[in-house]
Amino acid sequence: MISCLCSSNGAIVKKLFFFLFLIFSVTLLSCGSSGTPFNSTVSTQAPPYVNRIDPAIVNPGDTLTIFGLGYSIVPGYNIVTFGDVSTVSENYFILTTPTSDEIESITVVVPANVPAGTQTVYVSVIGNTSNTNMSVNVN
Repeated sequence: MISCLCSSNGAIVKKLFFFLFLIFSVTLLSCGSSGTPFNSTVSTQAPPYVNRIDPAIVNPGDTLTIFGLGYSIVPGYNIVTFGDVSTVSENYFILTTPTSDEIESITVVVPANVPAGTQTVYVSVIGNTSNTNMSVNVN
C-alpha cells in the first residue's frame, strides 16, 4: 500500500513539474516578442552643430572633415549640403580630445557637381538641420 501511494505521488509530482516547466517555457519564449523591432533612428530633436570645417579650401573629390556635435553614428544618416548639392558622410568619429563645441566629427567627399566659389556647408540628421553659418571655398 505504501509503495503504491508513493509511486502515484511521484507521478503527480512529475506531472506538476512538467506543467510548471511548460508554463515557464511558454512565458520565457513570449518575452520580448512584441513584434516591434528596435528603432535605431530615434531622433533627439536636437539639431547637429557644426563648429569647424577642415580644410577651408577644397576641390571636388577632396575629403572634408566637419567637427561639432549631434551627428548620427550611422554615417548615411548625416546629410551634408554644399550650397544646393547634398551627399552623405563617409565616416563618423568620436574625438579623443573633445571640447565643449567639438565632441565628434564626420568626413565627407566633396561632390563633383559642387560649383566653384564660397559654399555654405550644413549637416542634416534625421530631419534636424545644423547651423548654416559655416562655409568652404571650392576651387
